[in-house]
Amino acid sequence: MFQSVVQRVCFIPELLCLIFDHLDLSSNACNAVVCKAWSEVARDKLWWEVSGPRQLLSILAPITVAGCFERKLEPKDWSRFMIYAPRVRKFTYADLGHVPKISTAALAEISETRTTLSLLPRLRELTYITAFPNQRRFAVLFMNESVRRFNFRLDDEPEPLRPFFDNIPARMPHLTVLDLRTSRSASSIEKDLARLLSELPCLEKVVLPLYHVTGSMLETLTKLPDIGVIEFQYLQGQGIGDKADVANFDPHIPKDGFPKLWDLSLSAHLSKLIPVLIDTLAPAAKNLTSLYLHAISVKNEASVHEYFSAVGENFPLIERIYMEALPGPIMSTQWSGAEPEFEVLTLDTLKPLFDCPHLDTFVLMYPSPLCLTLDDLETLTSRWPALEVIDLNKEPVILGSALGTRSNLSLRALLPFAKNCPNLRELGLYLDATETDLPSASEIPRPFTKLTDLNVGISSIGEPQSVAFFLSRICPADCRVEAGERWPHVESFVDDTSRAVLQGRISAWVEVNSYLPLSVKLRHEEKAVRDDLEREVEDLRIRNAILAEKSAMGLKGDGDRGCIIV
Repeated sequence: MFQSVVQRVCFIPELLCLIFDHLDLSSNACNAVVCKAWSEVARDKLWWEVSGPRQLLSILAPITVAGCFERKLEPKDWSRFMIYAPRVRKFTYADLGHVPKISTAALAEISETRTTLSLLPRLRELTYITAFPNQRRFAVLFMNESVRRFNFRLDDEPEPLRPFFDNIPARMPHLTVLDLRTSRSASSIEKDLARLLSELPCLEKVVLPLYHVTGSMLETLTKLPDIGVIEFQYLQGQGIGDKADVANFDPHIPKDGFPKLWDLSLSAHLSKLIPVLIDTLAPAAKNLTSLYLHAISVKNEASVHEYFSAVGENFPLIERIYMEALPGPIMSTQWSGAEPEFEVLTLDTLKPLFDCPHLDTFVLMYPSPLCLTLDDLETLTSRWPALEVIDLNKEPVILGSALGTRSNLSLRALLPFAKNCPNLRELGLYLDATETDLPSASEIPRPFTKLTDLNVGISSIGEPQSVAFFLSRICPADCRVEAGERWPHVESFVDDTSRAVLQGRISAWVEVNSYLPLSVKLRHEEKAVRDDLEREVEDLRIRNAILAEKSAMGLKGDGDRGCIIV
């Protein structure tokens, strides 16, 4: 009876699906040949995501190095193909080499000989990225009404965009996510892109390159009733537009124009954004919970304070605030000298955000180090107890001789976060970890319980072993210590000497990260031994007290019995 029940359980498709979800491809390949019932579920998992055109199209016929089929396609090839095609939910056609992986002739043959309009009838996500303009039109082969996310790339090419754009809503009318990757300027494609977006009424998320979230683009997106996320990405393949397109940021958005918008990314001059934020965006996006600002320019500390005041006063539901004002293509005009100056930000700059009751993420990237003290951090963390992610400018751009300018904060700066932010998962700080007078165990009120990432950016450091010894007292066993900078556009401003110093710091922090897991393990073992000793001492103390009490009462002690504390 038990065996029959077990056998039935092993053939429940839903249960098999849950189990196979946690297995790798090789394991599921083995499962596919166990039996017919397992084969169907395992093959669904194997073909759920296809990451290359050759993997999929070679089912039809062998493909040569030049990307051509070795023979003409026949109807039986399509019968075999349709065994696997309905299983594909996510397909990536990425061809960015010098020679196409699939030739234009092969794609044309597929188009001519296919026996069904939808090659992948259950596809949910389509990524079509090709470096060959004459192959872009073949993206329609994989488009159908089931697709919900479309990621695509546009190169700077003379072909008109409208024919390609017209196919997107016609063949994928239920798209909820559109991800555009291009290095073309927003102004060069804005008209065609606006027309495309207006014909996709189900869109919930739009991902664009930097400098493509323009005022006119926001005006277009107000026509989409379900739009919830408008963002740009910094990924290498995402591309970058022309900052001139966002220099005059002044969208005209009706009140309640974004009823469902909760995540917004913007690029603008800070001084021009603030009035737009107060007068236009606040009434239009009342449910905004996440705001990312890529500042093209920042006049002074007062403008940053004014921006934070505008956010804190006008977006009561805000949970995540990101502000980036790093140099590079965004602020290159401000970095003409070897040692540019920026007004420092203090606790007073951040105070307008103290009244954001739901804030759980705060990330600030700024050219110069923040001027914060240990008392400031105590105040900040006590006002933001729900923090889960915070980055207080861990990698300020300190150039030339200024590299010697160290942070005001030592390793003691970690203690207020451990004390007041029990849910903290990611912490980024610019520190000076060169001091030898490290906090003792008695000075640590409470260790971190959920911290998984401690990122110290370009912080200075002394002896790695001592730092790891201290961190082992407050960090969990699975916490990673990370260091480094992400200044992709300011390499030319960092001299060789500064670069060498930075590399030395990063190497030392990498050493700390290698020491930390073992140090934490030893701490836990030491604590276990200490706890055992304390229990034993307490047991002996109680025994001694009982014996002393009996002796005082004139009773004979029972040496064979004792009091054991469990």
